[in-house]
Parts: sequence; structure tokens; C-alpha cells
Amino acid sequence: MQADFQPHINMKSELAVDADCSIVLCQTRLVIPMSLQQCVIDIVHASHMGTEKTTSLIRTKCWFQRLHKLVTQTMCACIACQSNTPEYGAIMLLQMSQLPKPIWTELFADFAGPMPDCSYLLMFVDEYSRFPIVEVIHSTSVDTIISAFDRIFTTSGNTEQLKTDDGLPWPSTKWKESVMDKSKSRFDLNRD
Repeated sequence: MQADFQPHINMKSELAVDADCSIVLCQTRLVIPMSLQQCVIDIVHASHMGTEKTTSLIRTKCWFQRLHKLVTQTMCACIACQSNTPEYGAIMLLQMSQLPKPIWTELFADFAGPMPDCSYLLMFVDEYSRFPIVEVIHSTSVDTIISAFDRIFTTSGNTEQLKTDDGLPWPSTKWKESVMDKSKSRFDLNRD
């Protein structure tokens, strides 16, 4: 019992005990031993009132150090409290992008890999139809990408806009020059 009250030793002038030393008070509030603090918080927290109201309710009858910190930790670990608290529950709504009018006018391009056989997948996805075209390549060098790019657009037709994550090799000067040389008005290179 004495070990539980060791942190309160510096406030001993504010504490009072009953005749058989079983109850310790700080002014008119019960001093809760460390071993029971989380239990008290859990009982009051069962109604999911939020950090301030839970702390306030506990403070009306009980006292212990680090009360607000322990209540905050409990609230942060509670999924129900997080979903109902504005700072945790405020989720940005999805911003829908405008669909392009015809198919194959706006494309996304990205890589997947390396695969187990050390190859990569170069993927183009039409933003309107979500139709994917995948090219298996064995290198992410600019020259390999340019030749795969030529194969895809020779068979599928031109596009107006190509969106990438601006990872390698997309920011490469050679890549941009190659794309612009093929058709001056064909592409608007955007980062996603």
C-alpha cells in the first residue's frame, strides 16, 4: 500500500487518512492508488464522453497525479472515441475528379516491381474507362521506357494527357524530349 502512495509523498501536508489508514483523501476527494487508476478511468470512460468530461467527472470524487494524461491516452486508444471526436473523426471527403469526355484522352502511368523474375510492369490506365495496358519490361531505363511507350501508343492511339507520380524515369529530360519530339501537341505531362 505504501508503494502505491509513494508519488504523493511531496503533498503529504494536503493528504488526510482515516483511523485505520484505509482511505486517503486529498481535500474532499479520494486519492486513488496507482494500481487502481486505470480501473477508475475505464469505469468512467465506458460512456465515451470525451477527454474533458471524463476528466471532470473523475475529478469530482477522485484525485491522482497525471489524471488528464492517463484519460487522454485511454481516449486515443479507443476507436469509438476517435470516431466521435472532431480532431480524430474529421476525415477529408474524397474529391472526385472530372471524368474526361472520351476514352483514352487522360492516362495514368506507373511501374510495379521488381517481380520475382526481375522484370517490371509498366502500366497505363485510362482515367475514363479504367482499362489497363500492361507492358512487361526488364529495365526501368529511359530507353526501355521509350520503346515500350512507342509500342503501346502505336497500337492504342495517341492521348492528350499522361499523369505520373514523377518518380524515375518520368522527370528525365531524355524522356520528356522523346515524348515532345514524337508529337508537339500530343501530351501534357502532369504529375499526379
